[in-house]
Amino acid sequence: MVESKNTDVNEEMTEELNINEANIENTGEETEVNEELKEELTEESPTDEAIEEPEDAEEEAEEELPEVSELDEPVETEKSDAAGVGVVDSNDLLVALDDEKQGYLTHGVHIGLKYRTSDMRPFIYRIRPDKLCVFEVSKIDKRIKIAAKFISQFNPQDVLLVSNREYGRHPIKKFAEQTGCRAITKRYVSGTLTNPNIANYTEPKLLVITDPGADLQAIKEAAETGIATLAICDTNTRFKNLDFIIPGNNKGKNSIALIYWLLAREVSRIKGKEFDTPFEHFVSYAEPQPYLLRMQELQRMSRARQRGRKR
Repeated sequence: MVESKNTDVNEEMTEELNINEANIENTGEETEVNEELKEELTEESPTDEAIEEPEDAEEEAEEELPEVSELDEPVETEKSDAAGVGVVDSNDLLVALDDEKQGYLTHGVHIGLKYRTSDMRPFIYRIRPDKLCVFEVSKIDKRIKIAAKFISQFNPQDVLLVSNREYGRHPIKKFAEQTGCRAITKRYVSGTLTNPNIANYTEPKLLVITDPGADLQAIKEAAETGIATLAICDTNTRFKNLDFIIPGNNKGKNSIALIYWLLAREVSRIKGKEFDTPFEHFVSYAEPQPYLLRMQELQRMSRARQRGRKR
C-alpha cells in the first residue's frame, strides 16, 4: 500500500502527474488532487484499445499529426522547431537538443515506433515519412523533471527499479548506486511483490519500470498490491496500471541511458547530493544476442515478401 505521507506531492507536481487513482489505495487520507489535474486526467483518460497503423495509412496519419517540412524556416528565437520535434525553449531543457555527448536528438530519445496507442497521442508531435512517430521533446523534458520530484518524495529504499530489457539493466544499476534506491538487474522473478514465501520478496512503495511491455508481470503485481508505478513509455504503450509515465524511446541503449542519467542527476540535485557521474557510465555495454539478430533479419525478409505480394 502506498502510505499517505509518501504520496503527498507538492502543488507544482500535482498539476502534471497523470495518476490513475483507481490503482492506488492510501491507508490514510485520500490523495488531494486539484481541479486542474482532474481535468487533465479526463482529457488523457486511458483506453484499452491499441491502434495499429496499416501500411497504407500514411495519409490519414499525416492529417492527424502533420509533418514538419524541411523547407519551413523556423523563427529565429530561443523557442523554435528547427529540429521538427516541437517548439522548445533551449534555455529550459535539461540538456541541449543536439549536444554531442548527451543530447536528446543525439541519442534518439524522441524517436518512437510505427505503432501508437490513443493513450500516447498527446505526446506525439508528428509522423515522419517512414511512418515512425516523433515525440515532442519539451514534453519528454518536462516529464523527466516531474518524475525526479516524484521519486524524491520517497525514501530511497522504498523505490524499486525493474528492467527485463537488457539495455535497461545497467542504467538502473547506476541509478540505484547514485540515489540509494534498489534495482533488480536480472530476470524478474514472478511473485517478487506478492509472495512473501520467496527469497526475493520485497515491499517497495514505488516501482520504476523501463518498458511496460517487457515488465508486464511486475506491473501486474504492483497493481495487485497498490504500489505506485512509474514507467518509460514508447508510442505503443497503454496506460493500464501505470500511475505516471515518461514518454520516450525505451528500446535504444543510449536513449534509455540518457533518461536514467537525467533522472539520477535531478534526484541528486533535489536531495542536495553531489552528482559527477558521466553519461557514458550509464550506457549499457550489452550486445544483442545472435538469435535476436537472426529474428530481426527474418522479420525484415518477411516484411519484404509481404510488400512484394501487395505489388
